[in-house]
Amino acid sequence: MLDRLVAAGLLKGRGRQRTDATHVLAAVRRLSRLELAGESVRAALEEIAEADPDWLVPLVEPEWAKRYGRKVEIGKVAGGKVAVRERAEEFGRDGQKLLAAVWAADAPSRLRMLRQVEILRRVWVH
Repeated sequence: MLDRLVAAGLLKGRGRQRTDATHVLAAVRRLSRLELAGESVRAALEEIAEADPDWLVPLVEPEWAKRYGRKVEIGKVAGGKVAVRERAEEFGRDGQKLLAAVWAADAPSRLRMLRQVEILRRVWVH
């Protein structure tokens, strides 16, 4: 965790650091929530791809392979706060698009029952 905080610029190498500082705790919370959002989208996409790949294909955007092709780790986003904010907005748009498609009248109802889709829905409600 300390390595990730240093990489994010929240702690400095060498020396004593108080990890109970308000800005550090807030940053950890923010990063954790963003990773939860991104991982929820990724997991839902993987589960839908296994359950009904033909339904998912027209929905997938080209950038999704790069964005969700592996574990989502916000601490490795280059570009600082602006890039993290942009990534959060991407997660939001992607998750909303996926949930809207799954709950559309023409979507197979079994997709709504998938575990990761329900987790994504709950994360978005939260």
